[in-house]
Parts: sequence; structure tokens; C-alpha cells
Amino acid sequence: MARAELPEVDEICSAQGVTVNDVAVAAIAAAYRRLLLLRGETPVPGELRVVIPVSTRAVGAKQVLDNRISATVTELPIHVNDPVERLGLVHRRVREHRARGEVEAEQSLLTLARRLPAGVVASVFRVATRFPQHAIGTLATNVPGPRNRLSLGGHEILELWPCIPTAMRLRTTVAILSYRDRLTFGITADYDSTPDIDTIPSAIETEISVLLAHARGRRP
Repeated sequence: MARAELPEVDEICSAQGVTVNDVAVAAIAAAYRRLLLLRGETPVPGELRVVIPVSTRAVGAKQVLDNRISATVTELPIHVNDPVERLGLVHRRVREHRARGEVEAEQSLLTLARRLPAGVVASVFRVATRFPQHAIGTLATNVPGPRNRLSLGGHEILELWPCIPTAMRLRTTVAILSYRDRLTFGITADYDSTPDIDTIPSAIETEISVLLAHARGRRP
């Protein structure tokens, strides 16, 4: 698990002109870069691609009780060392994919069930099967959660922990879910291929801290 405070992520977004999703994906890119470096490997352009489900909901369908989802595949800029440059590149790539029509904004390719996690799990893997498996290194989902406090059986729910299993050739997945003022990353990996999984959550939290320092005009 990795955690970030949404007000701090919003600070980064305001300073850099990006979205919460951009910050999350940039942090994931930094984490995989760190993983490769610790393994003694050199991150190179085009080495790692990520499937990112994105909303295709039309403006007039905001009150419909489902999630209309398509997907985009983008390269994670793991070869870029500078955190701010890496964030800017993620922002541009996701925007360019949308502009080229890789996301069909007028049609729902997938419909998630109202209940989590079964609907998200099924839909995510249907998204993944639309792309050649050799082209994908990981999958990241970002699901906005409730901003109000929840309870279960009279007890306050402190955190929601998202989880997407691995399948096919996807050996790592990152599920991102917001709850109240926190953004939580749930990282799942096949142990045989990623025994050093602990590197990913710690690197995600470090990257967001570094980006926040830049946003506040401090040298991290």
C-alpha cells in the first residue's frame, strides 16, 4: 500500500497544471524506474507500457449510476530522471492519446457494476485483452471513492484498500482509490517476477513528496 493526501496532490496539480491522475501515473513511473535501477537495469524509453482505464462519461450522463470506461495505453517515462519533467511528459502523453481518439468518448466500451470490487476487476481485464499482451507491462486503475466518512456495523471505516489481481501477462497491477482526503495505491504483484514489490509503494510516496516540494518552491 502507498498513501497520499489529496489536498497535497491538489497542490501539485495547481502548480504544474496537471490532473490527479497525471500525478498518480507519474508516481507509478518513478516507482518502476526505481525498481529497475535497484535491480541494476537501465530504464530505457518504450520499455514499459501501462493500460490506464479512463472515463468516457458524457456531460449529460453524470447522474447515471455506472462507470463508463474505455482505456488508453501509454509508455511510462521511466527513462526520465527529473520528477517535474516526468510529470509533464505523462500529462502530455495521456492528453495526446485522448486527442488521437484512442479513447472513444462517445461510447461506453465497458460498464462497471455498481459494487466494488467485482465489477472493476472484470472490466479492467476486459480492457487489457483489447491490447497485445507483449505491449503491456502493468495496469493502473483510478477510481474516485466517497468523500464522506463511511461506517460499517457502527464502526468508522478508516481506510479503503483497493486491490486488482494479476492475470495473463500482467504481473503487476496498481489500483488507486480515493476515500475522504486520501489517495490510496494498492499494489499487487506476482511474487516470482517481483519479489522486490516493497520498492514500488515506498517510491510512489517518495515521488509525491518530491513533487510537493517542487510545487511549494522548495528544493527536495
